[in-house]
Amino acid sequence: QPKFTLQESFKHQGKTERKITYIADFKYFDNVNNVMVVEDVKSEITKTPLYRVKRKLFLKKHGDKYTFIEVM
Repeated sequence: QPKFTLQESFKHQGKTERKITYIADFKYFDNVNNVMVVEDVKSEITKTPLYRVKRKLFLKKHGDKYTFIEVM
């Protein structure tokens, strides 16, 4: 399961805030289309509001480097 950093840790008013990560199910190279793919398997019950936010942050930060596939 590949892990991607969405936001680095930082300090705010002397308190350290932990980094935010996104963990997908698979990362692989698609030889036919010549692209790196990040794949996540989700059902309606696992599409939580937190997942939806992390998915958007992943696409904003890493969307140009990977083809994102959400499998249901």
